Amino acid sequence: MQRHFASYLGARFKIPYNVAKTLPRENEMLFLFKNIGGCRPSAQSLEIKHGDLSINSANNHYAAQTLSVSCDVPANIRFMLLRNTTPTYSHGKKFSVGLGHGWDSIVSVNGVDTGETTMRWYKAGTQNLTIGSRLYGESSKIQPGVLSGSATLLMILP
Repeated sequence: MQRHFASYLGARFKIPYNVAKTLPRENEMLFLFKNIGGCRPSAQSLEIKHGDLSINSANNHYAAQTLSVSCDVPANIRFMLLRNTTPTYSHGKKFSVGLGHGWDSIVSVNGVDTGETTMRWYKAGTQNLTIGSRLYGESSKIQPGVLSGSATLLMILP
């Protein structure tokens, strides 16, 4: 004999008889859950397009996308970038990703280009992040072509 139970998310599961027989036999059980809230981004991915540029006008070109983050409780969120493609150049403390053909993108979050920033929600609500990309290339190394690179943005909640 197995009793059927449901998790707090509504998923059904079975409990073996030797465990179920130790539970109270009443028809009601009291479960208390403390919902501490959470935060959600408006999208799971963003694509920043610089468009068609001539090789002479591409260096230092800036393009950006906006990402909304909704929190239903006050929160501090640390945003941290991880590179998925290795940059061609060293940019000191600036966060960059390689795009190919001798080009890099210096990536910023709300104008901060170090790869890490923190935002605070003093109350429930939605705030916007601006994810920016500034093209960088040295004339001796750059070539025309399709540029593509990627990074992962982590949302770290305490």
